[in-house]
Amino acid sequence: MRISPLGPKAVFQLFDSILWPLSLRLMIVLACTDCASHVAKAAEIPTEQVAQQLRNICDQLKETPPLLAALGSDLFQDREQATMRLINMPVKPFAALHAMVAGPDPEKRVRARRILRHASEQTNHLKTLLDAIREQRLTGFASEILLLIEYAEDPDLRFVMQQALVTTAHTTDIPRFRQAAQNSHPRVRVAAAVALAQLSGPESQQVLLEMANDPHEQVRLALGDALAQRQQPECISILASLLLSNDRDVRTSAALTLHKVTGKNFGFFRCKNASERQAVVDRWQAWRTAQGDQLKLRTIDRSATTASPFD
Repeated sequence: MRISPLGPKAVFQLFDSILWPLSLRLMIVLACTDCASHVAKAAEIPTEQVAQQLRNICDQLKETPPLLAALGSDLFQDREQATMRLINMPVKPFAALHAMVAGPDPEKRVRARRILRHASEQTNHLKTLLDAIREQRLTGFASEILLLIEYAEDPDLRFVMQQALVTTAHTTDIPRFRQAAQNSHPRVRVAAAVALAQLSGPESQQVLLEMANDPHEQVRLALGDALAQRQQPECISILASLLLSNDRDVRTSAALTLHKVTGKNFGFFRCKNASERQAVVDRWQAWRTAQGDQLKLRTIDRSATTASPFD
């Protein structure tokens, strides 16, 4: 009996129906195993070790400016030492390094490319420390994490930092968040607003209201969302003003939050230009004025699916 060899189409069908699902399941199992191992490792790190290692990382970050300057040193030893230390940094200064890659200095270009090519193992270790804060629900690390966020240019790493900051935030950290609200980096001010949203009491509320006139749209968006979570009426004017943003993501996020807390959109999602959006903002302001002290906002349930704002 002769067995015909499988043609290309049959081989593809075999892979698609049998081998691919099996390989996909294997990848999922391996990913879940690795994730479980990572979580278990984070849960086992002693608090004292987390504190000491985070302080060490923060001290390293403060040395970033002189290390970047040393890449252009006349001494090879200084250039090489600065290169190795930047390679091993858990939070790399990507913007400065990319500027060097595009710059006129050939020595800095080569070294900046070399640093950018190397993913630091220290970054993974930093994520483990941040996960330890979340898993063990450790408090007292707001200052360190705010400093990390100031230096962090990678959005994914910054997201992990923000989660840890929300976990570690305590009412005793409010003075630190008030100071962070004046930081020159908008991402630090955004982080402060997100963390303050999780803290109850009039003091945290006051810090949020002090941020209402922040010049950066992302900060005001985070602030409006924070006030909306607390069902504070001040969120309406802040979010409504962002409907005029030139950034589509900003104005859409503001509109979605407004819809979640009020159930209204005043035709925003049918707007085609800035003048139509201005008319919507005017309707929001008129509605807010008409509501007066009787305004009642809905609770935002992050896990629930809300009604479509297009309805």
